[in-house]
Amino acid sequence: MMRIRFPFALAVCLAIAPMAIASDWRAPAAYQPPVTAKVLRDATNHALPPAISQLLLDDIAVVHTYTEFVGMNKALEAASRASSEKLLEIGRVLPIALDAAILFDAPPLLMDGFFHYTAAVASEGAYQLALEADLEQLRPGDEIFVIDPQVQRAHGPIDAPRTDDGFAWLPMVGGDFVVLVVRSVHDTPPPIVITALSHGYINLSEELSKEAGTKANPCNNHIACETDPEIEFLSSGIGRYVFTRGGGSSLCSGVLVNVPGTAALEPYFLTANHCVGTQASVATMQVFWDYRAASCNGSSVPSLGSLPTSLGVTMHGTSSSFDHTMAELNSVPSGAFGRAYLGWDTATPSVGDGLIGIHHPRGSEMRISYGDVTVVEQNATIGGTPYLSQIRVEWFDGVTEGGSSGSPILRTDHDLLIIGVLSNGPVHVCPEVPSSNWDRYGPFRFFFPLVQELLLASDVPEPAGPADINGDGKVDAVDIQLVINAALGFDISPFTADVDGTGKISAIDVQMVINAALSAS
Repeated sequence: MMRIRFPFALAVCLAIAPMAIASDWRAPAAYQPPVTAKVLRDATNHALPPAISQLLLDDIAVVHTYTEFVGMNKALEAASRASSEKLLEIGRVLPIALDAAILFDAPPLLMDGFFHYTAAVASEGAYQLALEADLEQLRPGDEIFVIDPQVQRAHGPIDAPRTDDGFAWLPMVGGDFVVLVVRSVHDTPPPIVITALSHGYINLSEELSKEAGTKANPCNNHIACETDPEIEFLSSGIGRYVFTRGGGSSLCSGVLVNVPGTAALEPYFLTANHCVGTQASVATMQVFWDYRAASCNGSSVPSLGSLPTSLGVTMHGTSSSFDHTMAELNSVPSGAFGRAYLGWDTATPSVGDGLIGIHHPRGSEMRISYGDVTVVEQNATIGGTPYLSQIRVEWFDGVTEGGSSGSPILRTDHDLLIIGVLSNGPVHVCPEVPSSNWDRYGPFRFFFPLVQELLLASDVPEPAGPADINGDGKVDAVDIQLVINAALGFDISPFTADVDGTGKISAIDVQMVINAALSAS
């Protein structure tokens, strides 16, 4: 996998900072190049062979349909819009009970050596639909797929729950109809139970202004209007995600972060604690990448089913006081815009620092806002939760809304590095009114100690003692050649070959390296 770093290096600067942070750490961004349209299409559509998916869709005879939310979408959306929270509820949960005997009442199809058990569930009028399943009794040899009938895309395979209690929210699809497939080596139905559905009442696949009654404020700026190519690269690392807790499904934003000391592109995703703050909520996450308008101020947006996706797996750290969570995703696919893993900075910002925020207000296509730091540390209590040392930002172009929570702010005069994630703020109005268009961001610099070990990981080996001249973790022929060159008077900078510590290079140093190499072999 190709890895490209932006041309600014990891730096460590000694400083005095609160909360036992002994130094300021900075990391650059990394960038995974775009994939071709064919690779992207195959990756998103072919978890099951297309011919098999079509046969399974054609074989559906019974749809288990629920009508509890018929005609309620507009009222539910109005209630969601009235909320001042920066996370956005987009769906309501309905407990149901569909066991294997009810779900798989038709004989399975035997194809490619597997039994395919198929079921269909609908929530009439839903814009999106997701199912919760009890997978505790899932057997070895059972694999679950979720098919989106609108685009004939199969998500999966899923062969184990992502929570300790055995329950799992399966991938969300567009529309009010979802097809569940279990591919199995067994000739008896899989012992799973569908325990709930999430009825999406806000359309996550449309572009409309608030003036038309839905979606984002008209003063929000499309990311497609941004002309800085570096910002365009970085925006590919911001995702919108849905998660479910309690009686509803909600939407927030978040960002991939880079681990500069490793060659891999780890799937670490930074967001807000008030969105997902427990392992259970992280395990319900589904991230949608690259939801953006095709052109500046354009109205053409991709469908939900066409987007690359990731699932939440593990929570690595969280703080309610600083409103940050670090989650690990199952994988991160590249896409038509590539995929950026953003850099970060633990230095203290200053009043007047220029900032940008990239986010998904109201769950809409990606937007960008421009502002300045007005307060470096401000405490606040929201809904009984105390938030500490927050960065207050005043917007002069663009704003945020519900759905923007967890999105990053980047310092424009400091290499566009992350310094915080969106926590809270008032309801904004358009055109921009600076006195009311401000937000508070949780400070990354104070959350950093909780994930420091994760972000400062390195795959650079520890030197194998003084005989390891080049410090690559082993003593071999390369080290022997280096010490011989040094003994002959050649400059081997930046390495040193004074193995015995006498201050000079001699035959003794050569013999010590040879002995170490023989011992290692």
